[in-house]
Amino acid sequence: MKEKNPQWEVHLRRILEGTFVKNPMWLQSLGRSVVTGHPLGGCAMGETVRTGVVNHAGQVFYGTVFF
Repeated sequence: MKEKNPQWEVHLRRILEGTFVKNPMWLQSLGRSVVTGHPLGGCAMGETVRTGVVNHAGQVFYGTVFF
């Protein structure tokens, strides 16, 4: 089981004069995992390499080949 306040976290907060803010999405019902609304960040989505960087499935275009 992970510590609730690991020493490195406490130390960094003191050095940076930070404040801990609980993530409202860190829920048991979501498996306590990170949730993001933009897994691709700023990648342009398109139908071809001429119109985007990735397709609808997040596959990266390289010429006519997906990676």
